[in-house]
Amino acid sequence: MNTLSVPLSIIAANLLVVMNVQATPIIDNENTDKEIERIEVKGSKQDTTLVELPASATVINRETIKISGINRLTDIEKFVPNLKFSQLGEVGARFISIRGVGANPLSENRTAVYIDDIPFSAINDKLLNDVSQIEVLRGPQGTLYGANTEGGVIVINTLSPIGDKRTSLSVSTEHYEQGSRQQYSFSNVTPINNDWAFRFSALNEHGDSYTQNIDSKVTNPGEINDSSILSSIHYDDGNKSQFSLYLMADFNRAKGIYEQTYIPINTQLYNDVYATENPLLLQVWGVNQANEKKIGEQHEYHMDDERYFDETERIIAIKYSYEFDWAKMVLATNYMDKESAGRGAQFELTSLPILNTGSIDNKEQFFSELRFTGENDHFNWLVGASLHKSERSFTVEAKDIAFGEQTFRSLPSFDENSLDYALFTNIQWLLNDEWRMDFGLRAAKSEREARRAESGLLTLAGQPAALFPVVDEKSTFNDILPKFALSYRINSDTQAYFNIVKGWQPGGINDDAFASEQEKSEGLTYDNEEVISSEIGIKGFLQNSSLYWSASIFNSRAKDWHEMAFLRDELGRAASTSVVVNAGELNSIGTELELNWQYNDALQFSGHLAFTDSEYKHFQLGENADFSGNSSILMPKNSASLRTSYQLNEQWQVMLQLNHFGETPLDLDNKVSQESYQLLDININWQVNQWTVRAYINNVLDEYFFTGQAFADFTMPVEGVYFSAPGTPRFLGLSVSYKFQ
Repeated sequence: MNTLSVPLSIIAANLLVVMNVQATPIIDNENTDKEIERIEVKGSKQDTTLVELPASATVINRETIKISGINRLTDIEKFVPNLKFSQLGEVGARFISIRGVGANPLSENRTAVYIDDIPFSAINDKLLNDVSQIEVLRGPQGTLYGANTEGGVIVINTLSPIGDKRTSLSVSTEHYEQGSRQQYSFSNVTPINNDWAFRFSALNEHGDSYTQNIDSKVTNPGEINDSSILSSIHYDDGNKSQFSLYLMADFNRAKGIYEQTYIPINTQLYNDVYATENPLLLQVWGVNQANEKKIGEQHEYHMDDERYFDETERIIAIKYSYEFDWAKMVLATNYMDKESAGRGAQFELTSLPILNTGSIDNKEQFFSELRFTGENDHFNWLVGASLHKSERSFTVEAKDIAFGEQTFRSLPSFDENSLDYALFTNIQWLLNDEWRMDFGLRAAKSEREARRAESGLLTLAGQPAALFPVVDEKSTFNDILPKFALSYRINSDTQAYFNIVKGWQPGGINDDAFASEQEKSEGLTYDNEEVISSEIGIKGFLQNSSLYWSASIFNSRAKDWHEMAFLRDELGRAASTSVVVNAGELNSIGTELELNWQYNDALQFSGHLAFTDSEYKHFQLGENADFSGNSSILMPKNSASLRTSYQLNEQWQVMLQLNHFGETPLDLDNKVSQESYQLLDININWQVNQWTVRAYINNVLDEYFFTGQAFADFTMPVEGVYFSAPGTPRFLGLSVSYKFQ
């Protein structure tokens, strides 16, 4: 790992960096009195400012998004304490951990993403168009948002297009050791009249993947081509009524790369086992060497046979609000249709011609929420109802190469339906000028139904390897999700608070394969997960409102925690494909500190420190594995960030950001950990008239790190040989934008 003693001293001495992330109040650059604007946290669904909110939250404003070049949702982990993204591969699904709660690749994220009140079950970078601010509310949000928000919620708010004509065109290019990638974006907002406006934006990103397959039998080592389109129409009468209609489409195409891309962590040991003559390989597979050549560079891997991933997502969404004399009504509804297909999951993670699998996954989803909010001098209230319905058809494809199969065959599909509905309320009671009490309650019900009409056999070298069983299951899950918070205003600029909140994730039915009926009975279904979190915090402004600060201590305790695992036999061999199981109990405690200082009109400092101790208090998986006492995976034990931006003059602005991520366990056994690493980013912005040019270097120190869960070879595990998904390498970028008048 690269050391940071010299860069840290330079930054500390010459730039006077205080501490991390710009993850909080909006800075109004037109303000000459250095005051940090008291921003509204829209994720609260009621009129609440950042200081008034009795919980931890980080808000990233539009100015910071522009200066820092945030164009991927994963970039915000550098701005938010105790937030970490993980992934299965470069183009695969990404998962969010907040305070040690999250990151289960087989179930819904435990942190939900909402854009203008519309939920998005998948994390989609292409939706970051015309963003006004990004909010990250930490801790369970089950009362207001329901299931899958035990870690928190990310709320993205876009600019209103009413009365504002703007058109912009942007071109950018990024270069790294493995290749390059280009991006083109276009955005247009056109007022139709005083009340109506139309918005259209399009984006395309294409180029080389930074993970590269070096097997000589593949024709494409890795190529990505993603496109998205957003069109919307908006109405605002300036008085009581607002209406928005969104049409979105996203097209992700990858050649030579699959959504699961695992790189060997210990390259030398991997080469010793698979890229040299090995008697064990000869005994098991009949060949004495798996890979024709050794892996020599970072981000390289060996996989034979076909690899690709295609995903198409279409969304139609409606949001309508109306101001009655007694309350405000908000109705948000969306329909999503997503189709994905890919091939290239090879269990032995080498170029052995053994087995290649893939899948076809089709999903439809409908969501609707209706809520009313009202207020008076001492009492603010919210009541609402929500409905979420989805249908999914999942088909496994397999090609037993070792048995001579030349084409993929489809196994019987796994079909599931889900229905979730809830009633919820939240009350803010101003007891007096100093004290405020918040109370919320949600009654939630979830129905799950799954069917596989006939069994499907997965073979390896012509022999049965795993059975996808016949499934005909129905389950119903219920829960009550309360919230209580008490806050005390110490003075006009400072508030202390305490909260205790409950979150949940419904149980479900696994779609995976098992070695026998015994393993099936142990792993087919899993129960509700519940998280209860408490927090004590204080936040406020200092130095004539130019310095914002917040500090908190939290404790989260999860019961029947959902974890991804492999059932194993007495010899340690996998007795199932990946399944969701219930860990008995998980406990997470920690602390957070955020600072944001507008030193003067030109210079700003910001930063955070975060610590999390998250471990499985009780987690025994059958008779063959006990993870009790182990740290939970994919959450750094500590993290920090230093950030400064300086406005040299009207045209030039410089931003430096340094992030530290502490040791991170990558597997349930805690045998594999990502050592602590640091990321240094440099941004230089030049703006004149309608032109904006941004030059940047990310990961200046070229740290090589892993962000995904670590796995051993699924067919013939070798001690010390593990695989994971790597993070981004160092890359240099240049972006040029033009805003039409």
